[in-house]
Amino acid sequence: MAEILTEYALKMDSKYFQEKTNILHDRTLPPYSERYHFINTLDKDIKKETSHESTAYVLKKDEAKRITEGYEVLYENSMYMVISLD
Repeated sequence: MAEILTEYALKMDSKYFQEKTNILHDRTLPPYSERYHFINTLDKDIKKETSHESTAYVLKKDEAKRITEGYEVLYENSMYMVISLD
């Protein structure tokens, strides 16, 4: 589900996702598989010191209570939210 929400939130072109092109929104970018990595965070602590500065998290809204640090909501819908840590 995280991949689909990421693609939707970023208005990602399917050709970029399928690695048929490295151009997204008129910018040449690294291939999708090098730029995005998805992991299950249910068994991990979500903390600033263990996150890369460009990490975004996709989680169910009720899972936000697990985060003890400040965060910025980048996108949300009725069930999910995309956040980055402050």
